[in-house]
Amino acid sequence: RRDDLASAIATLKDLVVHQLDGQNVQQLDSLAQKVRDDLQFIVLCVGDFSSGKTTFINKFLLHDDILPARARPTTTRLTTIRHGASLRATLLKKDGGSEIIADNVKQRIEDAVAAGGSDIDKVDQVLIEVPSTNLAEGLVIVDAPGLNDPDTLRMKVTLDFLHQADAILYFMNAQQAYTRSNKEFLEETTLAREDLDKLFLLLNYWDLIEQPERDDLLSYVN
Repeated sequence: RRDDLASAIATLKDLVVHQLDGQNVQQLDSLAQKVRDDLQFIVLCVGDFSSGKTTFINKFLLHDDILPARARPTTTRLTTIRHGASLRATLLKKDGGSEIIADNVKQRIEDAVAAGGSDIDKVDQVLIEVPSTNLAEGLVIVDAPGLNDPDTLRMKVTLDFLHQADAILYFMNAQQAYTRSNKEFLEETTLAREDLDKLFLLLNYWDLIEQPERDDLLSYVN
């Protein structure tokens, strides 16, 4: 659908340029950009710290260790990943400014989003562009701060984004599935009823769970 609309706009733009002396070309360019933006599919990745969500994004969606992933909190800023011609990051600053990073990108991302990072106090959000074929058709990945983040303001950013996502991948550490944040998210008021149809649960570390415990765990999730 996006490609058909983009093709139609390109054809119209060609007519405008050649037959109408280029009038309204800027409006057509704006329309083309709006089509690209509106037809993105946004997938929000959310869960407790150490639930494996960042590793999943790196290994299965990006095929590159772009986002920092460690035992300590490594996603403390809302991080949006979309397709781009080359790897680069845009740091959206708390003072309203921005900085585009094209060199030493992975380290600068870690400085901006990981707990203890040198830029953590200056950055509000991070936008990353990646030349990944998985993202080429308009898929946008959002890596959110953990639901068990001790900083309630950061956690609120995650919760406020839930309704904006087209799909929610909720990551759970199978070894720690009965956490308070999991219970609040799945059983209480955190997740709105209208968002249930776009929720997918992912149980990580499944291979470390003994067979007798697996049925109990699946019963809890169901």
